[in-house]
Amino acid sequence: MKWLTATRVAALLCSGLMAGLLFGDWLGPSFARSAMSESSLIQFQQIVHINYLLTLPALSTLALLAPILWLIFLRWQRHRAEFKLIVPNSEKNSPRLEPALT
Repeated sequence: MKWLTATRVAALLCSGLMAGLLFGDWLGPSFARSAMSESSLIQFQQIVHINYLLTLPALSTLALLAPILWLIFLRWQRHRAEFKLIVPNSEKNSPRLEPALT
């Protein structure tokens, strides 16, 4: 149970941080970049690159892997209401292959 909770928290936290990082860049520096000179833009991008060099790959990887682990842990607990709510909805939306009538 605690692994399921930990992966839930990690999935939501990492996805939220990733979305916040991208949304923050979209609202802030993206407007300033269009008004910068070429040399200022290059200097700005180098500073951003240095700060994101370690953070962004790790955060992106965690934001992708944590929800996958969440689904794996949830599948092992089929008796929970959370699983029973997700499975029928995904089955309704997935295409089914019908055998061809000859």
